[in-house]
Amino acid sequence: MNHEIANDKDREFLINQFNTLRTEILALKERVVRTQTISISGIPLLVAAGEKLNLDFVIIVSPIITAVVVLMLSFEQNSIMRAGRYIRIHIEPKLKSKHIIGWEEFLEKHGENNRSAEKYFLCSVIIASALYYAGGATLAFFRVQKYDNLGAIVLGFFYASLFPFYIYFVIRNFQTTTFTNNDLSESQNNKNKLPKT
Repeated sequence: MNHEIANDKDREFLINQFNTLRTEILALKERVVRTQTISISGIPLLVAAGEKLNLDFVIIVSPIITAVVVLMLSFEQNSIMRAGRYIRIHIEPKLKSKHIIGWEEFLEKHGENNRSAEKYFLCSVIIASALYYAGGATLAFFRVQKYDNLGAIVLGFFYASLFPFYIYFVIRNFQTTTFTNNDLSESQNNKNKLPKT
């Protein structure tokens, strides 16, 4: 899929756009690492401070704090994948010859292992957030139980029933590839349209 570029001005625009998106991806990656590092130590410190200072509210909402941090990570990760997708679909085909493979094309076309870093990152997010969510929910249950057994049971049931949906949401919405379901269905439709030999 090689598209002709109308003139040098268009080529310069695409190169500038490519460089801008690459810079944006690097900044997003840095924020992802910073957010994950801060959350790995920050959430337990916040919960410990809530315990030490007897801040019931902090303890009770700690699973929600964990979920919000994961949503922030998902947003950053999905922004990275969106920028990569734009590069793969709209920039690389116009700037390179047919025999050259662009970075995003390489990552998507040449085996599962090229995107293994993103899959490991997703696993780390799921493991850490599941532990923090479950730990926070347990602490919240015991904190509320000091005041009200029925309230603790309701809260425990709420967090326990929300947990599978939370994990499903993270797995379903955390992008580890620049392909979307729409791309996959278009690809399948194109394969079905090919004449049988």
